[in-house]
Amino acid sequence: MADARSRWKRVLAVSVCASLAWACGVGCSASPVGLATRLMGEAVDDLDIKEKKKKYVGGPARLVDEELGTRVETFRDVNSAREWRVYPVSMDPLALSRYVVEVRDGRVLAITKTKKYGDPAVGMTQQAIAFEEVRGKTPAQCEAKLGRAPLLNLRSVSSGQLVQFYDASLIKIQGVTDPDYYIVRFDASGVCDKLEMVAVSGSTKENPM
Repeated sequence: MADARSRWKRVLAVSVCASLAWACGVGCSASPVGLATRLMGEAVDDLDIKEKKKKYVGGPARLVDEELGTRVETFRDVNSAREWRVYPVSMDPLALSRYVVEVRDGRVLAITKTKKYGDPAVGMTQQAIAFEEVRGKTPAQCEAKLGRAPLLNLRSVSSGQLVQFYDASLIKIQGVTDPDYYIVRFDASGVCDKLEMVAVSGSTKENPM
């Protein structure tokens, strides 16, 4: 019981930190340079996604393969014919950002740009706490530990192993905050061996996943 209380105290601390970080990011005049940098980054991502939408959405998926480079990974929906194809983002030497392209029947349905952790100061801690909760757990146990159902149940095309996407957003303000997700991966024995956190930095869909 004490361990459970301790874990939830850490989750609460992350939530408070996220709230403060968000408040400072959008409303604190104490850091105008940081705010300007953030707004510039958001503007660049918005423009990038608008250009990608105009060029690719509704068109053949092969064009994305030809122009965005070698796929990092491909996921296939367990319950439908949809695929999510993951591509690198140019000018990203740390490989923190990715394009996630939703495809069905060879046509592009949507494009989402993600960034690992989102805000590293909050995201890295949140990811570590969440992974501690689900490590070595089955999909059903992960769902119970995270307190919500997965948004997507996918399989990696290369490995055949299960991959689930969960909502990881601590703060939700429509039109202001972008979604965060946990990507929960399972090994060949069916238990969680990895959890990643990504934030959406731009998407052609209101609800990317």
